[in-house]
Amino acid sequence: MEATPHTAGLVADRLQMDTRPRVVDGNQLPLRFVKHKFDVHVYDTLTFYVEYNGDGFFSSQYRRVRSPSYVDSVPRERWPLAGYIGVDNWPGPAKLRWTSLDGEEHSAEIDFSRIFSDGLTLHQVPDDDLAAGIYPQGISTDPEIHLEVDDRTVRVYQRARISIRTERVPGNRYTRNRSDLFLVAEYHY
Repeated sequence: MEATPHTAGLVADRLQMDTRPRVVDGNQLPLRFVKHKFDVHVYDTLTFYVEYNGDGFFSSQYRRVRSPSYVDSVPRERWPLAGYIGVDNWPGPAKLRWTSLDGEEHSAEIDFSRIFSDGLTLHQVPDDDLAAGIYPQGISTDPEIHLEVDDRTVRVYQRARISIRTERVPGNRYTRNRSDLFLVAEYHY
Protein backbone atom coordinates (compact mmCIF):
# COMPACT_ATOMS: atom_id res chain seq x y z
CA MET A 1 0.00 0.00 0.00
CA GLU A 2 1.36 3.39 -0.99
CA ALA A 3 1.56 6.20 1.53
CA THR A 4 0.21 9.63 0.72
CA PRO A 5 2.88 11.78 -0.94
CA HIS A 6 4.18 14.51 1.32
CA THR A 7 5.54 16.61 -1.55
CA ALA A 8 2.53 18.43 -2.94
CA GLY A 9 1.89 19.70 -6.45
CA LEU A 10 3.68 19.23 -9.74
CA VAL A 11 7.44 19.56 -9.59
CA ALA A 12 7.47 21.84 -12.65
CA ASP A 13 5.16 24.22 -10.79
CA ARG A 14 7.37 24.16 -7.69
CA LEU A 15 10.43 24.90 -9.84
CA GLN A 16 8.50 27.55 -11.77
CA MET A 17 9.47 25.81 -15.02
CA ASP A 18 7.96 27.16 -18.22
CA THR A 19 5.97 24.22 -19.64
CA ARG A 20 4.57 26.06 -22.68
CA PRO A 21 5.48 24.41 -26.01
CA ARG A 22 8.06 26.59 -27.79
CA VAL A 23 11.19 26.50 -29.94
CA VAL A 24 14.27 28.43 -28.77
CA ASP A 25 17.51 28.42 -30.81
CA GLY A 26 16.53 25.15 -32.49
CA ASN A 27 15.53 23.44 -29.23
CA GLN A 28 11.96 22.19 -28.87
CA LEU A 29 10.89 22.93 -25.31
CA PRO A 30 10.01 21.87 -22.70
CA LEU A 31 12.39 18.93 -22.68
CA ARG A 32 10.90 15.47 -22.19
CA PHE A 33 12.29 11.97 -21.83
CA VAL A 34 11.34 8.51 -23.13
CA LYS A 35 14.01 6.44 -21.36
CA HIS A 36 15.70 6.81 -18.02
CA LYS A 37 18.45 5.52 -15.77
CA PHE A 38 17.71 4.13 -12.31
CA ASP A 39 19.47 3.80 -8.97
CA VAL A 40 18.59 2.94 -5.38
CA HIS A 41 20.04 4.40 -2.17
CA VAL A 42 19.20 2.85 1.19
CA TYR A 43 19.82 4.31 4.64
CA ASP A 44 18.85 3.27 8.17
CA THR A 45 17.04 0.02 7.37
CA LEU A 46 17.45 -3.40 8.96
CA THR A 47 16.48 -5.31 5.80
CA PHE A 48 15.76 -4.14 2.27
CA TYR A 49 14.76 -5.34 -1.20
CA VAL A 50 13.58 -3.50 -4.32
CA GLU A 51 12.50 -4.88 -7.65
CA TYR A 52 12.20 -2.75 -10.77
CA ASN A 53 11.81 -3.71 -14.42
CA GLY A 54 12.01 -7.38 -13.42
CA ASP A 55 15.38 -6.97 -11.72
CA GLY A 56 16.14 -7.20 -8.01
CA PHE A 57 18.56 -4.68 -6.54
CA PHE A 58 21.07 -5.47 -3.80
CA SER A 59 21.23 -8.97 -5.31
CA SER A 60 18.13 -11.02 -5.92
CA GLN A 61 17.86 -11.80 -2.22
CA TYR A 62 16.39 -9.84 0.62
CA ARG A 63 19.25 -7.75 2.05
CA ARG A 64 19.55 -8.62 5.74
CA VAL A 65 22.14 -6.22 7.06
CA ARG A 66 21.66 -2.81 8.60
CA SER A 67 22.27 -0.13 6.01
CA PRO A 68 24.40 2.91 6.85
CA SER A 69 22.90 6.21 7.98
CA TYR A 70 22.67 9.01 5.43
CA VAL A 71 25.05 11.15 7.53
CA ASP A 72 27.72 8.44 7.10
CA SER A 73 27.23 8.19 3.32
CA VAL A 74 27.90 10.16 0.16
CA PRO A 75 25.73 13.32 0.11
CA ARG A 76 22.89 13.28 -2.42
CA GLU A 77 24.53 15.99 -4.51
CA ARG A 78 27.51 13.67 -5.02
CA TRP A 79 25.64 10.43 -5.76
CA PRO A 80 27.35 8.61 -8.62
CA LEU A 81 25.65 8.30 -11.99
CA ALA A 82 22.74 5.87 -12.00
CA GLY A 83 24.07 2.52 -13.15
CA TYR A 84 20.91 0.82 -14.42
CA ILE A 85 20.63 2.43 -17.86
CA GLY A 86 18.35 2.48 -20.88
CA VAL A 87 15.07 1.71 -19.11
CA ASP A 88 12.02 2.40 -21.31
CA ASN A 89 9.31 4.49 -19.65
CA TRP A 90 7.45 2.75 -17.73
CA PRO A 91 7.99 -0.96 -17.08
CA GLY A 92 5.83 -0.95 -13.95
CA PRO A 93 6.18 0.24 -10.38
CA ALA A 94 9.23 -0.19 -8.17
CA LYS A 95 8.31 -2.79 -5.54
CA LEU A 96 9.92 -2.32 -2.14
CA ARG A 97 10.10 -4.42 1.03
CA TRP A 98 12.08 -3.20 4.01
CA THR A 99 12.31 -3.12 7.77
CA SER A 100 12.70 0.29 9.40
CA LEU A 101 15.00 0.80 12.39
CA ASP A 102 12.11 0.30 14.82
CA GLY A 103 11.69 -3.27 13.49
CA GLU A 104 8.46 -2.63 11.57
CA GLU A 105 8.18 -4.26 8.14
CA HIS A 106 6.98 -2.19 5.19
CA SER A 107 6.11 -2.78 1.56
CA ALA A 108 5.28 -0.27 -1.12
CA GLU A 109 4.91 0.16 -4.83
CA ILE A 110 6.20 3.43 -6.24
CA ASP A 111 4.41 4.22 -9.50
CA PHE A 112 6.82 6.24 -11.62
CA SER A 113 4.31 6.48 -14.47
CA ARG A 114 2.08 8.55 -12.19
CA ILE A 115 4.92 10.59 -10.66
CA PHE A 116 6.40 11.43 -14.08
CA SER A 117 3.11 11.49 -16.02
CA ASP A 118 4.04 14.77 -17.74
CA GLY A 119 7.35 13.27 -18.98
CA LEU A 120 9.25 16.46 -18.22
CA THR A 121 13.00 16.53 -17.85
CA LEU A 122 13.54 18.69 -14.80
CA HIS A 123 16.16 21.43 -14.95
CA GLN A 124 16.65 25.07 -14.08
CA VAL A 125 18.67 26.14 -17.11
CA PRO A 126 17.33 29.34 -18.68
CA ASP A 127 16.18 28.90 -22.30
CA ASP A 128 18.89 31.23 -23.60
CA ASP A 129 21.64 29.19 -21.86
CA LEU A 130 20.70 25.86 -23.46
CA ALA A 131 23.22 24.83 -26.11
CA ALA A 132 21.75 25.84 -29.49
CA GLY A 133 20.09 23.09 -31.52
CA ILE A 134 21.11 20.23 -29.26
CA TYR A 135 17.50 19.23 -28.47
CA PRO A 136 15.72 19.59 -31.86
CA GLN A 137 13.06 16.97 -31.03
CA GLY A 138 12.69 18.16 -27.45
CA ILE A 139 14.01 14.86 -26.08
CA SER A 140 16.75 15.08 -23.46
CA THR A 141 19.37 12.49 -22.73
CA ASP A 142 18.05 9.85 -20.33
CA PRO A 143 17.62 11.45 -16.91
CA GLU A 144 18.43 9.53 -13.76
CA ILE A 145 15.70 8.49 -11.36
CA HIS A 146 17.05 7.93 -7.85
CA LEU A 147 14.93 6.04 -5.33
CA GLU A 148 15.94 6.65 -1.72
CA VAL A 149 14.73 4.69 1.29
CA ASP A 150 15.68 6.24 4.63
CA ASP A 151 14.14 4.39 7.61
CA ARG A 152 10.40 5.17 7.18
CA THR A 153 10.73 7.68 4.33
CA VAL A 154 10.88 6.98 0.59
CA ARG A 155 11.99 9.76 -1.75
CA VAL A 156 12.14 9.97 -5.54
CA TYR A 157 14.64 12.30 -7.23
CA GLN A 158 15.38 13.17 -10.84
CA ARG A 159 18.72 14.39 -12.21
CA ALA A 160 19.47 15.12 -15.87
CA ARG A 161 22.63 16.32 -17.56
CA ILE A 162 21.70 19.40 -19.57
CA SER A 163 24.09 20.92 -22.13
CA ILE A 164 24.57 24.66 -21.71
CA ARG A 165 26.37 27.43 -23.60
CA THR A 166 28.41 28.86 -20.77
CA GLU A 167 31.33 27.23 -19.00
CA ARG A 168 30.65 26.82 -15.30
CA VAL A 169 34.43 26.92 -14.84
CA PRO A 170 35.77 29.63 -17.19
CA GLY A 171 38.28 28.20 -19.66
CA ASN A 172 37.12 24.59 -19.14
CA ARG A 173 34.94 23.54 -22.09
CA TYR A 174 34.06 20.28 -20.29
CA THR A 175 31.95 22.22 -17.80
CA ARG A 176 29.28 23.21 -20.31
CA ASN A 177 26.59 21.20 -18.59
CA ARG A 178 24.47 21.10 -15.45
CA SER A 179 23.19 18.15 -13.47
CA ASP A 180 20.86 19.37 -10.75
CA LEU A 181 19.10 16.94 -8.42
CA PHE A 182 15.38 17.52 -7.80
CA LEU A 183 13.15 15.99 -5.15
CA VAL A 184 10.07 14.79 -7.02
CA ALA A 185 8.06 12.86 -4.42
CA GLU A 186 8.32 11.91 -0.77
CA TYR A 187 6.35 9.26 1.14
CA HIS A 188 6.25 8.57 4.88
CA TYR A 189 5.41 5.12 6.27
